[in-house]
Amino acid sequence: MAMDSEKKMPEWAEVSTAYEAFKAKIDASITLPSDRYKKSDGASVRRVYAEYMEKREKKPVVKVVLRDEDWNRKSGQEWMGDKLVAFDQGFVAAFVAVKGDDTTAEIWSLIPRKDWLDGEKIKFDVYVPTKVRTVPLANVSK
Repeated sequence: MAMDSEKKMPEWAEVSTAYEAFKAKIDASITLPSDRYKKSDGASVRRVYAEYMEKREKKPVVKVVLRDEDWNRKSGQEWMGDKLVAFDQGFVAAFVAVKGDDTTAEIWSLIPRKDWLDGEKIKFDVYVPTKVRTVPLANVSK
């Protein structure tokens, strides 16, 4: 962070202006990646993710991009203390764009799991959603 005395220097305004212009170019270039999910239930998976984030953030979801081709299902058993616990689950990561204001979208990283031992429910109980950054709303539809 710059000290107040540095901000008063004549060079500060020039450097600050150049930095803001550079930052604006970076922001303008950020777009979401292509959706990679290959399974036939993609629309319903995106809908579940969107409903979760709309409820959590109390803002509309603009776009959901699934980052994995499938659930990468793993099953087995492992000891938890003195109990043998069975698991049958998989994860599909996503970027979820939530509308910020009239000109911005918040990009969130989301990694829910599908639990085949509980009726193939999609659950949001392992990883906490993480806000990645804010981007211009126009970039989300690119």
